[in-house]
Amino acid sequence: MKKVLISLALALALVAAVAVPAMAAPVEKTASVTVTEVISFTVTDAGATGINFGSLNQGTADNPEAAQNGAGAVTLAVAAETNVDCNVQIKASGDFSDGATHTIALSNAHWDTDNAVAGYTPMTTTYATIGTSTHGVAYSQDVWHWLTIPSGQHAGDYTSTYYYQAIPQ
Repeated sequence: MKKVLISLALALALVAAVAVPAMAAPVEKTASVTVTEVISFTVTDAGATGINFGSLNQGTADNPEAAQNGAGAVTLAVAAETNVDCNVQIKASGDFSDGATHTIALSNAHWDTDNAVAGYTPMTTTYATIGTSTHGVAYSQDVWHWLTIPSGQHAGDYTSTYYYQAIPQ
């Protein structure tokens, strides 16, 4: 009986040794992901499409954009879904031109983040930062525009192009 018990114990030990799963050495792998940049930026025009100063007389200073009445000519907004901090910027294409030989210097055009003429900034052909937004937080800024028409300015329809953008900081 002793031999049977020893054989039985040995058999159980063998079964137990075979039944234990073999453990593999852990393997380390780096996991990576790139989250794409999202900038949700809108420009809302307060009036008729475009920055419209209307019909103005020569020799008049600081004429407001026609639709800015208590609010800016445009509202610039960066949505909360934007996942980078942004600089919100403005510039113009150049002098106002009638398409012929007459121009109004771009330095006669101005912008500001409030409706007070005092402290406004001249428009330029390089981007100027209006404000900054923080990722994940909605940002909104009204922008006001003014234009001075020099004395003796030739009569005509003049245009320039204004640009607005939100770029990563």
